[in-house]
Amino acid sequence: MDKRFLVLAVFLVIAIWIFVPLAIAKPGDRGAKACNDKTDNDGDGYTDFPDDPGCSSKNDRSELDPNVECDDGIDNDGDNDIDYNDGGCTGPTDDDETNCGDDVCEGGEDCNNCAADCLESGQVCCNGVAYWGDCCDDNDCTSPETCVNHNCQIADSCSDTDGGYVLTVQGTVSGYDSGYPYSYTDYCNSTYLTEYYCIGDQWWNDFVDCSMMNHTTCSNGACV
Repeated sequence: MDKRFLVLAVFLVIAIWIFVPLAIAKPGDRGAKACNDKTDNDGDGYTDFPDDPGCSSKNDRSELDPNVECDDGIDNDGDNDIDYNDGGCTGPTDDDETNCGDDVCEGGEDCNNCAADCLESGQVCCNGVAYWGDCCDDNDCTSPETCVNHNCQIADSCSDTDGGYVLTVQGTVSGYDSGYPYSYTDYCNSTYLTEYYCIGDQWWNDFVDCSMMNHTTCSNGACV
């Protein structure tokens, strides 16, 4: 065998033995055995095995732990701070980089697990989602109110004492409109009648000249 080929083969084997482990090592601290070099490689205040929680043994090539948010070298909550430098991390064993109480609704926080950051005054939390209002469903309201667009209110309604659009009988419509009670009675202004009536659960009115409707005039809220 050509000696030059043999030397080249030996060199390649050595190179593979050295560099392949470095290429597959966990992010950060590639090279020497980071868990046995007397250096706090990941900056979490702990050094080497067994003191650093990210070290599984002295032969571990990284002090990071990819399974723990505050020790994986990743900005998990998107606040531009990583691991030890993230205010949401209490230490390298903390598996949540978010920091409830910092006035920023971030990462895995929602109004269920961190109302302090994710729920404003005047909002209601429904299954982790914040809405402006005071209810999630009808169970949050007191009857006869129902939950409409996350606000407790009485449903629209309309009733008419004269039975509908009846010009010859004075009537009164009443009910609730957008949660507020109302009551309007037919009335006259000279020969003109303002007639109130219902269509479904909404009230309407019409301005009618009784003298043009086969009647003489308007009296007591009706055409006569």
